[in-house]
Amino acid sequence: MNPHRGNELLLKVRATPVRYIATARNQTPRGLEVLDALGRVWTEIPQIMELGALEMFLSHVREAVAPTSPREWQLDADFAYSSLSALSASGMWKLLEHANNLPAINCIVLDGLPGIIKWSQYIYDLTEAPRFYMLILVFRVLSSMPQVAAAMVEAPGCVQLITKLWALEDIPKNLADTVPTTATAILVALLTYSVTSGKIDDFLQRFIEASGGDAQFLMRFILRRIKKATRKLEIDAELASLSEHINLVIGLCAQNPHRLCRALLDEGGLVVMTSTLGALPNPVGRDVSGSAIIKLFVACIIFFSSLISVSDYLSILRAVKAGFMDAFIEACPAFLRLERGLTDVAMAIVRDLLPPYCLYRSFAMQMIPFVERFKSSPVYAGLRELPIIKAAFAPLFTALNRRLPALQDEGHGRRCLNCQRVDVQKMFKQCTACQVAYYCSTECQRSEWKSSHRQLCRDLSLCNQLGGSGTKRDWNSMRFFAEWTADCNFETFRAIAERDFPDTPREELVPHIDFSCVPEAYSVLSVKDPKIQNLVDNPIFRARSECGPIVGYTRKNGAEAEDMWGCARRENFWND
Repeated sequence: MNPHRGNELLLKVRATPVRYIATARNQTPRGLEVLDALGRVWTEIPQIMELGALEMFLSHVREAVAPTSPREWQLDADFAYSSLSALSASGMWKLLEHANNLPAINCIVLDGLPGIIKWSQYIYDLTEAPRFYMLILVFRVLSSMPQVAAAMVEAPGCVQLITKLWALEDIPKNLADTVPTTATAILVALLTYSVTSGKIDDFLQRFIEASGGDAQFLMRFILRRIKKATRKLEIDAELASLSEHINLVIGLCAQNPHRLCRALLDEGGLVVMTSTLGALPNPVGRDVSGSAIIKLFVACIIFFSSLISVSDYLSILRAVKAGFMDAFIEACPAFLRLERGLTDVAMAIVRDLLPPYCLYRSFAMQMIPFVERFKSSPVYAGLRELPIIKAAFAPLFTALNRRLPALQDEGHGRRCLNCQRVDVQKMFKQCTACQVAYYCSTECQRSEWKSSHRQLCRDLSLCNQLGGSGTKRDWNSMRFFAEWTADCNFETFRAIAERDFPDTPREELVPHIDFSCVPEAYSVLSVKDPKIQNLVDNPIFRARSECGPIVGYTRKNGAEAEDMWGCARRENFWND
């Protein structure tokens, strides 16, 4: 259209909208021209709702005229696209806020919702990414209307389409910051209504269906967006964006046990969020009342409070290793500025959720450096004296203090091969030749070398050099090496068992190491596995099992691989 003629038409539409609304109902080139003009100015006209503009726009996206199968773009698609563009206009929010007949508007939109979804799916299938933002804006407006949002949760294909729009990656640079945030806000709104209406299970099922049933992909995708937003936290818009992404994760994982929650933990969700918490700007000294920064801290609190309570031990351990405690203590000044209820939720993470994990040796060992820094660093001097901080950390410190003395007597972790002292602080030196033995001092190393390690070290070193190509004469040293390897990697085997055999008694599982692979491959087998089932009654196999948990290992004998069996030297291999 000629720009001068277009501006002239806009002026006429503003002056006499009734006449042009009637014209825009006709699917002719002139009708399309008028429809585009109306779509640009209709939110500026106060009486436009009463004049039937909304019904006119929705008449072009009726379900009855929506394409039932893919076909070429035709004039009716132009009318549908222009009508949806009008519904996505920014002024639509203002119209909805100030409309006197909101119940009537809800009814009109609810009537047109099936058609909106079908035409949106058609446009999604046939157009390019720049046009998708219009669809996202349409659904953002609709999701702001409670009755319509509730209907969207149950409408066939709606959640799946919104999820596809949310997961777009080929986004133009000028829309790269707004599209993900807006689409995420829609999903958060629908999640909220699905919970209140008792349709959360249906919502989650449709959300996963949109990715072809791949829950891991969905969690990996949203964590990637959280990482990206974390890297750009200096930009104010990213604060709101990050809050939306975190709120979406919280909503998706609220139903536990659920495979989305499991997928989040498997993809390292706690570790990613630990990095985010550590990267948040400190709001102390700023005017942050009701700001995006505070909302972001609130989102982080709710995330950790809800996810740590349902996490497996290894996920929490990874988060602690990634610096969760340091990030938490750095964020405490911000937590203390929140409403009292939210501050209590934050303090409950260290007061109630973490102390039970001191039962695990590896968790307790990870906590020692943090406790020493917290108690001695002058940076935390003022924080340590606050009553609320003292009360929150007291149960954690008490549980840790009770646990630490027992660690000295437990037969876990590295031991000095000579005096059997436990390497609590992981300070012992490793034998550089065999890379198996550890010693607490030079004196112990010399003593053990003279008594027995000289010959054993040579055998183990040979085993390291030969890898999987040694001969049968090396099998005794290979078995010893396999048993040591299993003991040193017991946490890896526990993680595999938790993933592959969550409901199988641990005494029915066998850690297995395949030395024919480079590097060696770790797995866990069940006693029902064909490799083991026929060996259960074997007297040698049975004798080994009486010494401790069986350890299986595969090594090459020439061109063939052969399975061998030993027993773990670690007491209570499956329990820390």
